[in-house]
Amino acid sequence: MEESQNFGRRHDVKMAAKVQCGKSLKFIAGIDEARRYLVNCGAPLDVIERVLAYPNSRRPSGAVNDADRRNSA
Repeated sequence: MEESQNFGRRHDVKMAAKVQCGKSLKFIAGIDEARRYLVNCGAPLDVIERVLAYPNSRRPSGAVNDADRRNSA
């Protein structure tokens, strides 16, 4: 039952930020450029494919920012 916890909040804030940049880059420069960026950042291939194919299915980041606090209130 504990294994399902893997889909909770991310703890690698730096990689989460890079994945978010890759997700944004997809809409600016295209999927090929976003994939190239994420590969160069060292993102796992399964994460790259998932986030580029299903961008709204990302897990929430472990970093809490002002927008997160506003939406959870």
